Parts: sequence; structure tokens; C-alpha cells
Amino acid sequence: MKRFYILLSTIIGVAATLCLTSVWNDSPIVDEIPHIGAGYSYVVSGDYRFNPEHPPLAKDLAGLALLPLDLNQAALSMPLQGNWPSDVHGQWNLGRTLIYLTGNDAIKVVHAAKMPMLLFFIISALIVFTWSRKLYGNWQAILATFLFCLSPTIIAHSRFVTTDIAALFGVLLSSYFFIKYIEKPSRSHMWLSAITFGIALLTKFSTFLLVPYFLIVALVWGLLHKQTPQALSRTILIMALGLIVIVGPVYQYHVHNYPPALQKADTKIIFQNSVHPAITNLIVNTADKPVLRPFAQYFLGLTMVFQRNAGGNRTYFLGELYNHGLKSYFPIVYFLKEPLPFWGLVLMLIIAGAYKFKNSKLKVKSWIKNNFQESALLIWLVIYWYFSITANVNIGIRHLIPVYGFTYILVAGQIGRV
Repeated sequence: MKRFYILLSTIIGVAATLCLTSVWNDSPIVDEIPHIGAGYSYVVSGDYRFNPEHPPLAKDLAGLALLPLDLNQAALSMPLQGNWPSDVHGQWNLGRTLIYLTGNDAIKVVHAAKMPMLLFFIISALIVFTWSRKLYGNWQAILATFLFCLSPTIIAHSRFVTTDIAALFGVLLSSYFFIKYIEKPSRSHMWLSAITFGIALLTKFSTFLLVPYFLIVALVWGLLHKQTPQALSRTILIMALGLIVIVGPVYQYHVHNYPPALQKADTKIIFQNSVHPAITNLIVNTADKPVLRPFAQYFLGLTMVFQRNAGGNRTYFLGELYNHGLKSYFPIVYFLKEPLPFWGLVLMLIIAGAYKFKNSKLKVKSWIKNNFQESALLIWLVIYWYFSITANVNIGIRHLIPVYGFTYILVAGQIGRV
């Protein structure tokens, strides 16, 4: 067993080294600037007015990493912070000012902010290994970890102060404990599932898709074992606990120095052109209410994401500019971004799977029951791919990162079987 842990450590160590050395002398990418500035403002001032369209976890870690640098905090009190929602560039101005314009060492700031992001990558790799080993065995677990850690897309985005690898981490962590809870209900599994679900919601708003995912997985389990009401009620319970026990307190900390009247005013400005007034008015009206304020701030960000998706985003794709999403975008981008050896493995598995299915008398229901965890992983891939393909925002392969962990687990497992 020792050799597997040596291999695991080597693979993760090589990938982490590639992440660091390949980005060390680079400038921050555009999205890192507001994330670094906003994260620092959260941990220093406890005020969540900047960058509410992304949950705080990744930004908090970046901000915490900056505390030992004893930075000049003048950026936090400059006029750009005042009525920022009316200025769509306010959060970028905060980041630029903090990093470049107030005498801080920009290189140290960027390096320090990036370092904690590797935690999301390392923990995700360990979950991939652990889950693959549980399903298939040691060598398949090593293969899944190898494919995951040395994916060019994973290496590229593990280096950035963004929410994409954090979302992958959240999906892997929460799904692992949720499926364990569904299969073997217990008090400890319930709390682990609730806590990790709450943590996932703090990584990126796309992880809200875990809500329909968990409900569908619970429904499938319930139908297979004639326990549908119990499975669904347990799932609703852990989601409610995750929101109340994790999301609520974390957001409460982030708004404790955010004046209630200003939170409501800012929320109202952000939603002034809302296409869903019934929902946005409810969020505005709860933004200054005790107890409800943190949840209003969370759903403010979630609703901003939905509105952005409805409005679309300008995309340059295959030689043309588009202001709307294309159903062909993500399949083509995913195909181009994955290495050819990966597609060779997938083609081999498709051929082997088709041959096996043709000569098998096993019914679908029996297969799902006998391979429930694999079925659950496939359900997530179907849900996330469906929402990605039908989305109206096409701005990069990074939006597909939450499917990478499950994909490599399944591919490695089937290679082992073949």
C-alpha cells in the first residue's frame, strides 16, 4: 500500500509544482483582480458590498493569505467604494488600487493570494483518489488521479484566484458525503453531508445545481429501494441544514459591518433592471432585516448569475462574434481542450462498452442498483452538461470544470474493467 501513497504524492506534487512554476512570473488574469481586492475587503472590514456575484470562500482564503503582508489599506476607504453598484467597474477599481496604486508590492500580493488556491486542487485530487479506490481499486485510483492532476485545464485553473476549481472541490466533497448518507443514513453522515453541502454553496453559484442533483439521486435511490419519501425528506433536511448552519453564519460574518440600509440600497440598485421583479423585490425587502440579511446577500448573488445568463455575453467563437450562447460551444471547446490520448481512451471505452452491452442481458434497473454510485456520478454529468449546453453564457472551458472529477473517476474505472 505504501507504494500507492508514494505514487499519489508524486503525481500531486508534480502537478502542484507545474501550477506554481508556470504562473509565478505571470501577471494576474482579469478576474483575479476583483477577487483579490474583494477577498481582502471581506476579511479586513467584514463588508460584502464588492463582488457579490461570487460566493466568498475562495476570495476569503486569498484575503487571509494577504493579512501577514501588512498592506496599505487606503483602497478600502477611497471614493470608489461608496456607491459602487452604479459603477460596473467598482470592484475592478478596488482590486487595481489595492494591488498596484497604493504602494503595495504587487508581486507579493499576487503570489500570496494564489497560494491557498492550491488547497482546492490538492483536496480535489485526494477525493478523486479516495472515491476511485473505493469503487474500483488501487491502480484505477492512481490512474484517475493521474488523469485529473495532469489535465492541462485543471493545471491551468488551479493557479488562479477564481471560483472554478473551488466549485469542483465543492461538488466532489459534497457529493461524496451525500451519496454516503443516502446509502447509509446515520447522524454523523447527515451532519457531514449538510456541512459539505453548505461549503459547496460557498464556492460558486453554479453549485446550486447540487439541489436538483441531490433530489434526483435521492429519488432514484428511493425508487430502487422503495424508500422514496424517506430519501427525499433526508435530502431536503441536509440541504436546509447546510443553508442554515453553514451559509447563513458565513454570510452573516460578511455583512456584519455592512450597514443594513446600505445593503438594501445597493441591492436595489443592482436589481433596478430586473427581469424577475417578484423575486428581486423579495430579496430587496429582506436585505435590511435581521436574521434574513445574510440569506438576502446569498440570493442576491445567485439571482445576479441567473440574470447574467439570461442576458448573454459577447463571445468570439470559430471566427465569429456572438451575443448569445451556442449549443455547440461547450462540446467543441471540451473536445479541443482535452488531450488526444484522453479521447483515445474514451473511444476505446465506447467500443468496449457497446460490445459488452450488446452481449449482456443485464437490465438497466439492475445495473443502476448494482452500480448506484457510478450511476450517481453519471447523473451529475448529464445535469451539468445539459445546463452548460443550454446556457446563454459561453466564456470558456472553465465553466465545465465541475464535471472533470467525475469524468476521470468513471474513465479510469472503466479502463480497469476493460
